[in-house]
Amino acid sequence: MNCQDLDTLGIAVYELVQQAANEAGVAVEVPKHGAATKQKCDELYRIVNERFDSVVFVLDELDMLVGRRDKQEPPFSRLLYQLSRAGTNDDLKAYISVVAISNDTRMMDSVGSRAVSSFTPEDVHFDDYDANQLQSILRRRQDAFHDDVVDDDVIPLAAAFAARTHGDARKAIDPMRVAGELAEREGDARVREEHVRTGQKNREESGVGGRPGYQYTEEALSVRDCSRRFQN
Repeated sequence: MNCQDLDTLGIAVYELVQQAANEAGVAVEVPKHGAATKQKCDELYRIVNERFDSVVFVLDELDMLVGRRDKQEPPFSRLLYQLSRAGTNDDLKAYISVVAISNDTRMMDSVGSRAVSSFTPEDVHFDDYDANQLQSILRRRQDAFHDDVVDDDVIPLAAAFAARTHGDARKAIDPMRVAGELAEREGDARVREEHVRTGQKNREESGVGGRPGYQYTEEALSVRDCSRRFQN
């Protein structure tokens, strides 16, 4: 479950209910709105107990589940507590594991003491991608462009910029897309090093990772949309 667009504990639990029901091929018996969080938890436990022997809950971008800022304990902390305590309280008969994925290395500092005690996580840290790894990722995305329109030095340069600033694979695709847009706008038949440099300069001058007034998309597939326009 990706937690980025979830804003309350109740909505997050319902999303887990929905995904468990879809996987099991059964109907959800509680409404998304108007039902207490405990009812949604009970529905999740019912589906899991009736349909599964073991479950792994994968909570991606869990640190984004923050809810209202005036709450003492963020929803992601309470969700960890609910899931980790469910087995101890015999609410869940199945074997369960919880994988919490976060880009914020300090997320656990905001987890309440009860959740920390019951969750007892084992940390696995993944380093940022280096320039060589980012090059490999970008080369796999190069097929989004027409054959032989991307100069040889475009990918190494885009990867170097990305490694220097963030090491994020999704964001590393953005300089490639922006370079393609610049080439298209200028009527150039090729994507060149200067397009990458110009795009990077615009992003740095804007101070927000892109040109003023322009929101860059960080989804990996966005480069395909741009490249299709560029091919035409």
